[in-house]
Amino acid sequence: MKKVMLGLFLGTVLLTGCSSNEIEGNISVDNDEAIYAYVGGSGKNIDSLEAKTSDGSIFKGEKNGDDFQIAIPFLGVDQNVTVTFKNDDSSLDKDVTIDAKEKIDDYENFAYMMNSVISSINDNAKTSFPESVDDGFMDVASENGVTTTVNVYDGNIIGLEMRTEGDANQELPTILAAFQGVYEAENKRVAEAYNNILESKEETSFTSNGYVFNFEYNGDTLFADVYKD
Repeated sequence: MKKVMLGLFLGTVLLTGCSSNEIEGNISVDNDEAIYAYVGGSGKNIDSLEAKTSDGSIFKGEKNGDDFQIAIPFLGVDQNVTVTFKNDDSSLDKDVTIDAKEKIDDYENFAYMMNSVISSINDNAKTSFPESVDDGFMDVASENGVTTTVNVYDGNIIGLEMRTEGDANQELPTILAAFQGVYEAENKRVAEAYNNILESKEETSFTSNGYVFNFEYNGDTLFADVYKD
């Protein structure tokens, strides 16, 4: 009788161990973008996840198998973020910090200078930055196949992103050349990085005069991000 009971007991322990629903999750932060920080990683027994920032904003995460990702907009200040993993039995919190993005320029000055240079170097380029925008991130132009997004905090531009699946009339190179001219980045390196990404399709990044230029494909869409180092 004792052997039977022991067998049943061991069977119960093993079964419980195999069906454990304990959450595991490892996270890291990708800061190499202009608009969003990406909190990502992998874990086990995660049904859903969300992130809560220090100002109380909540962002839902996406899962692909054991991998997950949460996109959180950059601000001009550091953000303390709590990521919460959940399943039917439990939850697990993990804390990370998203670094602040530095000021590139006062937005209104940025818009004035960029518009002046864009129109002077390419008559066919149509991108024009509005004179003023609200704080936050927003698409400000969609011209010749290129969508341009700015990230503004406290009246200052902290991130610039262009994305395209097919650039007409050299729209994207013109915007990059205008930024290079206004903010004295190295023109040769901007051109080389742009040409390299078109040929290799592999992510490339470099820093010039304190500005980071990051080029990356996501599917058929090319993203070009610019922000202050």
